[in-house]
Order: sequence, then C-alpha cells, then structure tokens
Amino acid sequence: MKHDTSNCISSAIQDHLRNERGVALILVLIMLVVLSILGATILTSTTTDIRIAGNYRNTQDAFFTADAAIDYAKKAEMIYSVVGNPPPNLLPINPNLGRTVWPNNGNPTTISFAGRTADVRVDHVGGLSDTTCKRGSGTQVSDGIELYVISVSGDGPGNGQVNIEEFFCKE
Repeated sequence: MKHDTSNCISSAIQDHLRNERGVALILVLIMLVVLSILGATILTSTTTDIRIAGNYRNTQDAFFTADAAIDYAKKAEMIYSVVGNPPPNLLPINPNLGRTVWPNNGNPTTISFAGRTADVRVDHVGGLSDTTCKRGSGTQVSDGIELYVISVSGDGPGNGQVNIEEFFCKE
C-alpha cells in the first residue's frame, strides 16, 4: 500500500496558509508607523506656526515702538527750536534731505519707550511755499512751513526691527 504524500503536503501547506496569527502584528506595526508620521508632521507644523506668530508679534512690537518714536519726534519742540537759528555744528547728511536737526551730531539718538528702544533722526528739508504740505481737505497752507524727514528704527524682542521714514510739515 502506497501512501499518497501529495495530499498530506498540500493539506499541511493549506493549514499553514490559513494560520493568521502574524497578520494582526503586521497591521498594528503599519498603523503605528502611519500614526507616528502623522504625529511628527503635526508637531512640525505646530512648531512652525508658533515661530511665525512669535516673529509677527516681535515685528509688531518693533513697529509700535517706531510709531511712538515718530509721534515723539513730531511733538518734541526742542527738536525744532534750532530751525531759523541753527547751531553752526549742524552736519549736512544728504544734499537731498538737507541738514540734520536732531540730534545735531548727525547720528541717530536712542529713545526708550516702555522697555523698547528706537533710533531717531530728524532732517530739515527746508521751507516750503508750494503744495507739498497740505492741511485738511487739500487746501494750501501759508508760507513759513518747514518740511522735515523723521527717520526711525524701532527695536522689538527677538531682534525684531522696523524702519520708518515720514515726511512732516511744521509751522
């Protein structure tokens, strides 16, 4: 009597193929890898968003410091008291901008606002009688108007810096 071994081998192979004990482990490992990649992507995105928001806040802080320095330079009468009787040491900075009015050494001066600093320089362009300086709804102002350029560099936290230049007319 011969034994048919082909049926035994094929039955053993079929039993082995029906055994699903390792499939669950492979599925769990694949899901773990997918979730790890997803978590790393979310973490990177969140960190980038936090940095962008911090840089925006620092730049806004520097802008508001520079804006406060512009307001200060417009209202500080001691800056404009030298016009009409300029001290002899006023230095010409740029032939297009005229003479530096404040500070009189030509270098920007540092002003502090609520723990933040701004470098300010005011240049006198000259007297005007044309339509460069207007008041209200576009009516021309009288002679004796002086035009200034206020240059400010405001500093914020995290090396945030904003530069503003504004033309300013004053009687």
